[in-house]
Amino acid sequence: MDRTIKGRSRGDHGGDVYSHPRADVLDLSANVNPEDIPSALWDALPELLREARRYPDLEYQALRQQIARYLQREEGLQVRLNQILPGNGAVSLLDAALSLERQVLMMRPAFSEYEASCRRHGIPCHFLDRPPKSSVVLGDAEATALKDKLREGPDISALILCHPNNPDGKRWDRQSFSDLLAFCQARGVRILLDATFSEYLPQEQRLTDYGRQHPFLVEIRALTKFFGLPGLRLGYALSSDEGYLEKLSGRMTPWAVGTFAAGLGSLLLQEEAFIEKSRRDNETRRLLWTKALVQSGAFERVYPSCANFLMVYSKEFEALCANLSHEGILLRSLKNLPALGEGYGRICVKKEEDLSRLLRALASVSPKNSTESP
Repeated sequence: MDRTIKGRSRGDHGGDVYSHPRADVLDLSANVNPEDIPSALWDALPELLREARRYPDLEYQALRQQIARYLQREEGLQVRLNQILPGNGAVSLLDAALSLERQVLMMRPAFSEYEASCRRHGIPCHFLDRPPKSSVVLGDAEATALKDKLREGPDISALILCHPNNPDGKRWDRQSFSDLLAFCQARGVRILLDATFSEYLPQEQRLTDYGRQHPFLVEIRALTKFFGLPGLRLGYALSSDEGYLEKLSGRMTPWAVGTFAAGLGSLLLQEEAFIEKSRRDNETRRLLWTKALVQSGAFERVYPSCANFLMVYSKEFEALCANLSHEGILLRSLKNLPALGEGYGRICVKKEEDLSRLLRALASVSPKNSTESP
């Protein structure tokens, strides 16, 4: 039986462990925190299930209060509850946000759902395609190119960016982003900032504080991948423009977040030790994985990243993916991304034992390449 949903392909995203024949599959195609779920969450499950017998609070007061406390603790930000809008995952919130726009500019390579959402809502897209970059920082060159594109498209109402960027893990230089934000605000262009992986950045590299002074910045965050629960589907939008969030809420269905997800999300945000350990361990592991993948000789390029994943290049990447799949290991092909194409891939950074398994498989299935780490 064909299980493919019309309009969707398994190749559009990572994380398709369901169609794989092996039970011991190692999924490196989806960017999910490998840390174990905190024990306090397991202990809370009976109460959360009892709460799920009731409809969610339409205002999500408890969840928004915990998000506000989290932002105060983690980033020193004072955020009013009306500046927080919970939703059914970052993708759902971004889709609703894009549906409000006239025309959209995006810089690629980028998450494929941005363009898919625009197509779904009939919104014209403009693109700035940049080549794979050896530096981990996006700066004045990218900001200037985006400004030029905005000047060419007077009907563009929104610019969508990702920080750190998916699929290559690049982050914005704060001053360059600040200049771009001021330019956009002067032209009435809203920046939709996908900050799904921002928890992996140190506080001084995040951009959330700019939204306190700039109502044209809307930040979308996820509460699932960093906390290792992507199946939960929970995220939130942040904006100092409360009127905009009211409009955004109007594009979403009632009870967009279930009682169970809202309750579990509130608990996740209180797990300070888990949050700090995840950030610290990822920093160490990312350096380890980068060095090991370079030394493996399986890839011609391993690109530096600020997130929990690495973009790689090999002329034989598609064959390598197929061979590794036979070994029960899934990588993410990026051949469906227009600015990259065949040969590029993405690998999630996980635990040391996962790296050992990957390296053993690479040694058995891949030809040796001359590898560079830009």
